[in-house]
Amino acid sequence: MTWTLPALVKSPSGAAFGSVLGLMAFFYFFARLTLFCAAWIATAEYKDDRRMPGKTHR
Repeated sequence: MTWTLPALVKSPSGAAFGSVLGLMAFFYFFARLTLFCAAWIATAEYKDDRRMPGKTHR
């Protein structure tokens, strides 16, 4: 990352699109982290969870 940013600033296209690409990369990784956490929370088994009648536990 430290080598990429100075290289983007030196080129005209990097100066124009570098911030956009940086924001897109940030939102991509943030969305992946959010989905990972949501899946983890959705599949977590808690001690006080009630079982639905007729459903078997894994």
